[in-house]
Amino acid sequence: MEWANRLHNLSPSIKNNRVGGWVVGKRAVIVIRLVEERVEKANEEIEGEIFEELSEGFPTIPWLERVEKVTVTEAQELPLTR
Repeated sequence: MEWANRLHNLSPSIKNNRVGGWVVGKRAVIVIRLVEERVEKANEEIEGEIFEELSEGFPTIPWLERVEKVTVTEAQELPLTR
């Protein structure tokens, strides 16, 4: 999948904060509710679509019904994951 390959093309601001395979800084966790139409799709497919959209120029979250919670924390080490 294309979204998995995007980890190799990180933006310069993220690359500058890398320490080995980890990113140092803040972490945001966003909990959202998806529209009911996505219930029939596989979770991996939905994850891929969301990751691709958030990785492009002006990020949007496809299939977003509403944002339920946003949490920002300090993080010393964040693993680079999808």
